[in-house]
Formats: sequence, structure tokens, C-alpha cells
Amino acid sequence: MDLSPAGGLRAIKSTLGHTLVGLSVTATLGPGGSVTVTGIRFIFGHMGPSPAPELANLHARLRRVLDGQNVTLDDIKLDLSQCTDFQRKVLTVARRIPHGATVSYAALARLSGHPAAVRAVASVMRNNDFPLIVPCHRIVRSDGSIGGFMGETTGRSTDLKRRLLEAEGVRTELRHSVWMVAGLPTPALLTRGLR
Repeated sequence: MDLSPAGGLRAIKSTLGHTLVGLSVTATLGPGGSVTVTGIRFIFGHMGPSPAPELANLHARLRRVLDGQNVTLDDIKLDLSQCTDFQRKVLTVARRIPHGATVSYAALARLSGHPAAVRAVASVMRNNDFPLIVPCHRIVRSDGSIGGFMGETTGRSTDLKRRLLEAEGVRTELRHSVWMVAGLPTPALLTRGLR
């Protein structure tokens, strides 16, 4: 059974700060009621109907993530069949970044086994079909600036990234019109437990 937007938009709502944010989740329903997520998109504005009953638990968990709670999402199956081996590796490593931590794109490239592929890693994160489950908002630039989010470097998307980080307890500060991670930990602390 396909639980895709073709069958109706499935969205959840959260007020992250004062920003109304929703998620459109597409998934397939397998044997025994197992759900495999095929994509997630952030929505600003109109939210659409309530989630399909098969997705109610997933939506509740994602809502808690949007509300800043530390929720384990490791058990959620993702459809990575359209990904290259490189993309799968980057997404798998990024998925292990813990709540409240940040890692630079360069560190993610090293941890993924491709230290020279920083731009390619950034491209994988920019095109991440599974935000929150693969927490691309936790990837920041090496200079401490929060960088882009969902393919944008300014506007609602980067504001959402900053709010997601702050909801997880990551302090940010505005320096020279650029949002920065305040008191960025040493690289050893950033990568502990990700290998």
C-alpha cells in the first residue's frame, strides 16, 4: 500500500518558536503493517489533512523531535534504494549524530570514509529525503556557521535549522549577520561515538 501524496498530503504541525512547520511524509506499507519511509518534506503554511492511521506513531515521534525532545528514530526503516553506495554511507553516518550535537561537513566526510569529498557530502545533506530521521540540521560548516538547510542558505529554511538546533540545546548566536554555533566543541567531542 502506498501512503504517498498521491493518496493525499499527510502532514503534522508543530510550532517551533513562532514558526508553523509541518512535515509531509511519504511511505509504503509492507507485510505485517511495517512502514518504510520514502521521503519527508518540510511544509510552511497550509498543513493538509491528518496523517494516515498507519503513520500516526511515526508522526507523533517526529512531532516530539520538532518540539525539541530527544526521540530515538533508529528503528524507522528508510527506503535508500535510489541512493548510491556513497550516499547510503553518508546518510547512515549522519543518522548517528546524537541529539544536541553538531558535526562539520568536513568531519562527516572523514567519518564516511571520503575525507576529500566535503562538497559531495554537503550535496547529500542538501538533498536528504529524510530530514529529522537523518538529522542534516546537525551538520554545520567548519567555521562554526550553521550553513544552509534544504538547499537554501537564507530565509525560512535556515531559520528552521537554527530553531531545530536551539530546540536541542545547541546555542547559536548572530555574528556579522551570520548565525553561528556558540561555543562549538572540539572536533574530538563532535565525532565521539560516530565511528
